[in-house]
Amino acid sequence: MKRKVLALAGVALVVVAAVGIAWALWMASSVIHTSIEVSPLGQTVIESSITDDDGKVDIVGWDAGDTGRDPATAGPLAARYDKDIGACLASINTPPDNEANLAIEDSYGGYFCSAFYGIRNVSPDKDWHLTEVAVNGGTFKNCPTLTSVDLDADTSLDVEGCVSSFTVPGQAAEEPILGRVWPPNVTAYAKVSLHILDSATPGTTHAFDVSFNAPAQTGGP
Repeated sequence: MKRKVLALAGVALVVVAAVGIAWALWMASSVIHTSIEVSPLGQTVIESSITDDDGKVDIVGWDAGDTGRDPATAGPLAARYDKDIGACLASINTPPDNEANLAIEDSYGGYFCSAFYGIRNVSPDKDWHLTEVAVNGGTFKNCPTLTSVDLDADTSLDVEGCVSSFTVPGQAAEEPILGRVWPPNVTAYAKVSLHILDSATPGTTHAFDVSFNAPAQTGGP
């Protein structure tokens, strides 16, 4: 009987320790609110958005593993950790316009989030030529080249990321997005890939801006 009591006590200690670790991870997690914008105003519309960690499979070719476990690499088709702590949630405005949002909740060092946005050139006669993707204090480059960003001006880098594009939903091969041209009345897809760094300050909320910039079109295509 004494051995049984000791065994049960040991199990209880293990459970308490596991709960304590999970609570510590949750308390130390960070939230990142990201504003997505395309310009110039009036020529482009963000008409769709998905991520690879919003708890549901949206497009099999991009987020087939989105059944609960956190991404351990950048998407599409990210490898997965054996844990479900963070979440990556994208949304667009109603009615759609040139702005969208991306929220990373309960993030931690090593967490990845890939968001995919359908961007439509609504001009009937002008190309949209993407020349820059600006982020807090810098610019994102074509994947796989990464740019690191300090979100809270504490000299420690918090997140790194890159951007790419796709011609059709579910396309496996990423294409460079910088220099890409959207013809009139055409939708193509942009990926924003973010990786939370181990040096990110835990338990904080950050604001992050991503702007897809193109020169204003005044003439023909």
